[in-house]
Amino acid sequence: MIRSLIFFCAPFLIGFLLSHLLRGWLPDETFVRFWMLLAILPITLSGLKRTFNDRPPREAAPDFSVHRLLNKSLALLIGWLFILGVASAGTRLGIEATTLFIDDFLFVFPFLAVGIPGYVLLSEWLTGIGDDDYSRFGAKLRTTEQTPWRLHKALLLSWAVKAFFVPLMYSWLHVALGQLLAMGPPTLNNWTVWLFNIGVSIDLLIGTAGYVFASKLFRSDVISVDDTWFGWLVCLICYPPLMEYLRLASSQVDSHVWTDWVEPSQPLYWIWACLIVTTWMIYWLSTVAFGLRFSNLSYRGLIDIGPYRWSKHPAYLSKNVYWWIHTVPFFGILGTAELARNIAGLSILSFVYFLRAKTEERHLSKFPEYRAYAHAIDKKFPWKYLRRNPARELQPFPH
Repeated sequence: MIRSLIFFCAPFLIGFLLSHLLRGWLPDETFVRFWMLLAILPITLSGLKRTFNDRPPREAAPDFSVHRLLNKSLALLIGWLFILGVASAGTRLGIEATTLFIDDFLFVFPFLAVGIPGYVLLSEWLTGIGDDDYSRFGAKLRTTEQTPWRLHKALLLSWAVKAFFVPLMYSWLHVALGQLLAMGPPTLNNWTVWLFNIGVSIDLLIGTAGYVFASKLFRSDVISVDDTWFGWLVCLICYPPLMEYLRLASSQVDSHVWTDWVEPSQPLYWIWACLIVTTWMIYWLSTVAFGLRFSNLSYRGLIDIGPYRWSKHPAYLSKNVYWWIHTVPFFGILGTAELARNIAGLSILSFVYFLRAKTEERHLSKFPEYRAYAHAIDKKFPWKYLRRNPARELQPFPH
């Protein structure tokens, strides 16, 4: 966990310091892109280093095959073109964030296309993996193999996850870093907002790297993807364009937040501020615990470090606590009806995340290591004793 904090936070904070030292030397848009590269590069290099150290013996490397190289390269190229297509569809749906991704992606795409064969060769050398889902899918596209499409379902679902989240995460990260660049040093009036933006930026940095570099080469490959429509629905409703419907259902009748309720001169302000910061620290540390394995709708290995040592869903829990204490639904209302509307709205939002947690558990419970982890976590909670029924425990197990 400490190593993850260093790899993810140090380059980001270095970029933040450089933003103030080099301000005016580069246009803000150019510097934001430089900042993103500076922060992401050490993360990917750390994953690559671990793969290099654990590489199989040279004699275990697969024999070179031109056909396999073509198949894998074609599959990867089609995957990235699919991401571009989904991002383009997002612009048609009015998702402004995808426009920024498309502009930058079209700039780097020629370099990406040329570098794909080299990436495939490096991946085979370091991982020792010859034929895989990519080579089989590439063979399907080249019509050299007549396999049914259902056999490629797992790979297609993993690229569907990438296609949806890569444009959003990249664009949101660009915007978040731009906002940090525009902010001055923290003051008494903006320190909570300043910490909030720092946390969001690091969260988006890890999310962007996690989706883009999902690969065996970086030891962050996708093991399984949720293949249920309900699991996808409760996840995607938290993101554009479906997010607008969730916002309508969970919106508050007022626009007041906790800083309108209490002032820095009141002791309660600092208690509330500590609660606010604690929720975002837990959420941020939960994302750091994932590292390059961060992803929605996917299983990429068991995460049982950091906040996940104590909860199966610390990110969801802390995020929801934050929303409730940030909006203070009991403040700024005119009567019981408005209070009920505020509470109902936040309850709907929390219920969606409850469903996300349950669908994720259903998906991950296919893996024995997760079932053992979930059982261990459940044993840690003190209220498990409140749910126990001594009389029931004395009854024989039903046949």
